[in-house]
Amino acid sequence: MKIKNVQISQLTFPIRFLWIIALSSSIFELNAQSLFEKNPTDSCLIELYWDKDEKHFRVNRNNEESFNWIDAKSYVYLISENVETNLTNNSMYTKIKIPNYQITEKRGKFYINDKKVGTVQDNDVIILYQDKVEVYNKNRVRKNTSKIKNPSQSKFDSIDVLVENYMSERKIPGFTTCMVKDNKIIWHKSYGLADIPNKKLMSMDGIMNIGSVSKTFTAIAAMQLWEKGLIDLDTDINEYLGFEISNPNCPNVPITIFQILTHTSSIKDGKAYHHSYACGDPTISLNDWIDNNLTPEGKYYYVGSNFGNWSPGTKDEYSNVAFGLLGLIIEKVAKQPFNDYCKENIFEPLNMNNTGWLLSEIDTSKHIRPYAYVFEEDRNDILENKRLYPNESEFAVGSYAENCLYSFPNYPDGLVRTSVKELSQYLIAIMNGGEYNGSRILKSETLNKMLLLQIEGNNSQGLCWHTFEIDSTWGHTGGDPGIATYLIFNPKNKIGIITFQNNCVGGQMKIIKKLYQIAEDE
Repeated sequence: MKIKNVQISQLTFPIRFLWIIALSSSIFELNAQSLFEKNPTDSCLIELYWDKDEKHFRVNRNNEESFNWIDAKSYVYLISENVETNLTNNSMYTKIKIPNYQITEKRGKFYINDKKVGTVQDNDVIILYQDKVEVYNKNRVRKNTSKIKNPSQSKFDSIDVLVENYMSERKIPGFTTCMVKDNKIIWHKSYGLADIPNKKLMSMDGIMNIGSVSKTFTAIAAMQLWEKGLIDLDTDINEYLGFEISNPNCPNVPITIFQILTHTSSIKDGKAYHHSYACGDPTISLNDWIDNNLTPEGKYYYVGSNFGNWSPGTKDEYSNVAFGLLGLIIEKVAKQPFNDYCKENIFEPLNMNNTGWLLSEIDTSKHIRPYAYVFEEDRNDILENKRLYPNESEFAVGSYAENCLYSFPNYPDGLVRTSVKELSQYLIAIMNGGEYNGSRILKSETLNKMLLLQIEGNNSQGLCWHTFEIDSTWGHTGGDPGIATYLIFNPKNKIGIITFQNNCVGGQMKIIKKLYQIAEDE
């Protein structure tokens, strides 16, 4: 039998996990749509095959090349996105141990956490939710439903309350989060809407621009070239460009990649940066943007606006434009467009196949819609950027104004478009010393270098990454019109948290702290 591209997303809401246990000693066909048509699903891609010759089930989870084999004679088969299995196979007995549940089956009866919850026959399908079990017969008609207790659900009930209150108070349409530990997702949940008028739910697979979390990808790309000896962190950046850039207040002091990575380059965002946001993909090349923004002859250059009045390397001040410049350096050294370099050297090795920098590189039908809630005190600020709200006319107080899918030419500083699910793969690689599922994007020694404090007197700044107040965590945040993101992790205990939301407001840290606390206890 084969289940292909079954997506699990909008089952009884909310959901922590979905498991399907199919019991069979012969070939049977499962019509997934008949089971899930009332509750369309998300977040898990599964292919399941019956091998006649070997008399085994073969599973390809998430289109990976690794397979899991279970003897068909044991009658029980388990599918899950995030399951640890401990199987003891016997001709008539199987025990399956997964987070929070132990499932046993013996002579047609099955038990969850040693409590009998039903009987099964050949070709029955059991669907296990966080709080109930449904049993379907061979005709896919539901036989019964039994309530069960998830031993750890009370922990996550408190998260539900925090998130729902936060969304209500801050007027956030949708929120998605996941918890990573020991190189796998151990919990995830989505709340609210990704698209208000179309009532599309938030999900792990929804794509969103992630703001300045994107800078960490640009930093990884730079450190890949550093590992190869193609760039030096302390060399004048003009060694890599086809034009000269210097701070006019200190023209003889070189600007370096180290300074860019630590926000000490003295490069400021300038007047043009904030006006460069526009609907659609950039219409100006990265090279032309940086040239016109940071050289005196450039049309976006304004005296006193593009550089600080201090010497490079002497003061830290956050700079977006500097990371656009870093993206251009990578483009020049790698001799290919920056977005193509990242696709080949970061996204593809991490199996981030639905991720890109440009709208033209991703499936925009999966894009989470960004919103601004119109408060009386903020209405004029929104109207100043009305070009980003082409479908809005009234901007009525108390309504949501939908942003277009926008971009800006300085894109290496903030326009990675990805999902929580695929970003978790990147997070796992970072926490695992630069490796994910056998693919390495950076040496562990290089990542360790990035996760060291770099500036005397600054207790937060590494190479791009910075520390947080939670335990020994590092990470980055992102904020842009209609979006806010967090990526936080502890490289010691390998706990990581990701949050996405489609309204740019703060206040997430209380939720993140609680998630981290729960992950420590899991």
